[in-house]
Amino acid sequence: MVRESTAFGLSTLVIVVGLAIMLYGIKLTAGIETNSLMLIGGGVVLAAVVLHTAAIMTLDSGRGAA
Repeated sequence: MVRESTAFGLSTLVIVVGLAIMLYGIKLTAGIETNSLMLIGGGVVLAAVVLHTAAIMTLDSGRGAA
């Protein structure tokens, strides 16, 4: 149970950090053009969603074994 809570909490934290990076990149150029911070923030959010999905998949497979 603790492992799942850690995975979900960590993925939520990483999503928030990724969104903050992306919004900072948008603020730098007023959203007119794409810059590297926007892309890095999007990559961080994507990685967090993958982590969240992997945690859900492990949670489902653990219930079937019991």
